[in-house]
Amino acid sequence: MFFSSEKLYIEKKQYYVLNGNKFDNHLFIRAVAKSIIFQNVDFSKTYFENSYLRDCRFIRCNFEGAKFTGSNLIGSYFEDCNFDYVTFEKTFVDDEIFECAPKRDNLKYKFARSLKLNYASIGDYIKSSKAVTIELAATKSHLKDSWLSGDEWYNLKYGGIKRRFEQFWKWFKVSLLDFVWGNGESLWRL
Repeated sequence: MFFSSEKLYIEKKQYYVLNGNKFDNHLFIRAVAKSIIFQNVDFSKTYFENSYLRDCRFIRCNFEGAKFTGSNLIGSYFEDCNFDYVTFEKTFVDDEIFECAPKRDNLKYKFARSLKLNYASIGDYIKSSKAVTIELAATKSHLKDSWLSGDEWYNLKYGGIKRRFEQFWKWFKVSLLDFVWGNGESLWRL
């Protein structure tokens, strides 16, 4: 499926290198890649179904809008990748992927929610719990910024007293539930 004649050795392990390829808006069904380094590769809006991308390294790759279903990414490494609007379903992926979470809180909480549901669907509740913690922090931050921030994006999206008050009320409820209950993620609150 993926081919390269360029080789690189990292810690005495051989990797093939793909650099600068464009696979945007592709459909990969049962794609196989093992021990490949993907550098600056565009996978935006690409659908990976039942794919096996094990022990690969993804460096500065764009996965914006991609979808992973029933795939295996165990052992893969992600560095400085774009995961805006990505969804995961029944996919095995290490939790180090959170290091490449989107920077904007509104995208980060959706990314974490997708991974939370993904991990729960495969029975990995420890990683699901980590995703819940990241989702809650990003949700609270986004809701707080939506009513308090003077940032232009928030002003355009949540302009006006009524919209700001609605966002404040959502933030207040989430913060109160987090304080009282901690969504079951805090041992001392049980």
